[in-house]
Amino acid sequence: MVGDRTSDNTASYDCNIRSVAHKFLRQYVRSQAQILSSGKDPLVWKSHCPLKYRVIWERVYPITFNIDFRNRSILMGIGFYLGKVYMEYGFVLPKLTDGESLSKFAKSVEEFGFHSIWAADHIVQPVEETNLYPYTDDGRFTASAEDPQLDAFTLLSFVASQTSRIKLGTSVVILPYRNPVVQAKMFSSLDVLTNGRVICGVGVGWWKEEFEALDAPFINRGLATDEYLQIFRILWNSEISEFKGETYQFSGIAFFPKPVQKPDGIPIWVGGHTRRAVRR
Repeated sequence: MVGDRTSDNTASYDCNIRSVAHKFLRQYVRSQAQILSSGKDPLVWKSHCPLKYRVIWERVYPITFNIDFRNRSILMGIGFYLGKVYMEYGFVLPKLTDGESLSKFAKSVEEFGFHSIWAADHIVQPVEETNLYPYTDDGRFTASAEDPQLDAFTLLSFVASQTSRIKLGTSVVILPYRNPVVQAKMFSSLDVLTNGRVICGVGVGWWKEEFEALDAPFINRGLATDEYLQIFRILWNSEISEFKGETYQFSGIAFFPKPVQKPDGIPIWVGGHTRRAVRR
């Protein structure tokens, strides 16, 4: 099975990746439709999927779907009336530090025709265990403190050099961790060098101790995220840029090169499980 880890910290690859993905996809859409019809939050899926599909998700690495679950009629219609769903999906990169194995993984995913490859974003990981992680039933984080966490932008730059067509995304970059102008430049530079293959996946963040280690604003992280997203769009589209907000401000600056993707720059996908995340 794709993504199974071996004892020497490499990854094995197998062509049944398609059948696993499609099997999960069918169950995922059915469960989301049931959640929507019951009036529950459509973005919280883990507690509603059978255990066997959670195992597939964790072993194959998370699959990211590009679909708007806020449009209930479309989801219900596609999932039940037509009986088929056509959407694009991709894989989060495994936690490997061997360049050859990462290259093989990325090239295999591209060869199979998948839409995208994603890099997670954790700069440090607190040693003390948490029970506040929002995507597991018991609140425990899914990685150990000793797991290698490569920088997301550096990792995607490496993967970009090994591939030519597949989209490259962050899943998700925690916006308050870094200076917004520097982040906008990093995304823009990567988009230029990959000829428009970048997806800007963003999140607010949740781990207070990680924020503290990075001297990042935890209490006002939602406001910072909203303003940083505005800054991205301004810098990517304006000839002369300025912004005046509560968390950051600048004026009279030029920002080049602009992203290759038009008309509005790099697509921004907001990750999260709350209604605020949906509104963003």
